[in-house]
Amino acid sequence: MYFNFSDRITRKLYFILLYFDLLTRFERKRIEEELAILNARASRANASNDCRHLVEKLQDEIDEYKAILKCSVCHNRPKEVSIYKSIL
Repeated sequence: MYFNFSDRITRKLYFILLYFDLLTRFERKRIEEELAILNARASRANASNDCRHLVEKLQDEIDEYKAILKCSVCHNRPKEVSIYKSIL
């Protein structure tokens, strides 16, 4: 079987294009997977930051209540009254 020169070039060009298409599909899939991983990491980081903010806010509130419960003169002894926060 004999192919002329233009047929060989056409076949080689076809295989090169097919190979390039497979590479671009692989690269696109790899990049999409990396993007999904990075999005998951970002969402976890945002959730973690939200939790830290909430913990800091609650810790500040605890510190405020502890300050309220201490003697206003010596700041060491606890007061003899109970202070509570109504949830309703």
